[in-house]
Amino acid sequence: EVFRVEAYRKPEFEVVLDHPRHVRPGDVVDLDVRVRYYTGDPIANAEVSLRITAAPAPTAATAPDPTRDWYYEVASKVGESWLEVESRSLVTDDSGRASCRLLTDPRARLRYSIYARAKESTERVVRRESGFDATGPTAGEESSVLVECDRPTYFPGETARLSFRAP
Repeated sequence: EVFRVEAYRKPEFEVVLDHPRHVRPGDVVDLDVRVRYYTGDPIANAEVSLRITAAPAPTAATAPDPTRDWYYEVASKVGESWLEVESRSLVTDDSGRASCRLLTDPRARLRYSIYARAKESTERVVRRESGFDATGPTAGEESSVLVECDRPTYFPGETARLSFRAP
């Protein structure tokens, strides 16, 4: 097989995707896209294409077994199917921003991937990929929260430091 190696050319602008990393199934996700030069100046009227895909989120039952061969685990994930949820075309405003909202599936725990492709007026293209998990209880399931404190007892007037986490 023959291939050609060309000189590396650093992209002249960047695409930044801003969204939460973890949400609950059924939540609405606000996705903010910023397109800007590396100097920080915004790129107005950039065409942004978004492709959003989803696959089942890993659970304790589907997590890789650390006692098994790492190659077998990687090879078994190759067939994991990602389904396209939606595609959108956006245009950045004068501040180099574009945004949209995505409703996650309330019936399933899914891992979402966001593929963004931005094209500026000179036809240069930059791509960016990001993602988030919609995990936690689905509609109709009970949920629980673990509450932990920094010490076992407190005296009147002391401030308790509590942390909350999902099991």
